[in-house]
Amino acid sequence: MDDTTVPPETASPLPLSEQEAVASVPDPKPDSPRDAQRMSQSGGYVMAAFSGPIPDPYALKIYGEIDPTYPERLLAMAERQEAHRQAEEIRQKELEKIAIESYIAFNQAKHNLARQKHLERIKYQTRGQWLGIVLVSFFLMGAIYVTMNGHDW
Repeated sequence: MDDTTVPPETASPLPLSEQEAVASVPDPKPDSPRDAQRMSQSGGYVMAAFSGPIPDPYALKIYGEIDPTYPERLLAMAERQEAHRQAEEIRQKELEKIAIESYIAFNQAKHNLARQKHLERIKYQTRGQWLGIVLVSFFLMGAIYVTMNGHDW
């Protein structure tokens, strides 16, 4: 068993506190020439990538050695940033919802206006047709009356 593993009988089922987590991070640099030799024989390079506002555990441990409050302050800063980001995402979704509702309302108003104009055109066309029928009927009745009474053309 190497130095970085925890025996199962000593492993705690509860998560480690922040300080214990920082303290449990192994030093990536070899402690002895034998560790360096073992690393070089086995291909010896370990690559890790960390992204985000929190530095990698080793750097966090070093920051803790410089000032014991740095790790807690960095974690608090990351938590504030995450809360801010989530609040902005919620705000963005609310603005998108308002924009979509406004777009729908605008299109409905536009559709209602177009429908209203169409109904007005139909009303005027119907009025014109009725007026035409009345005039044609009037002139037809006049022609029949004049013809029946012997008017010469």
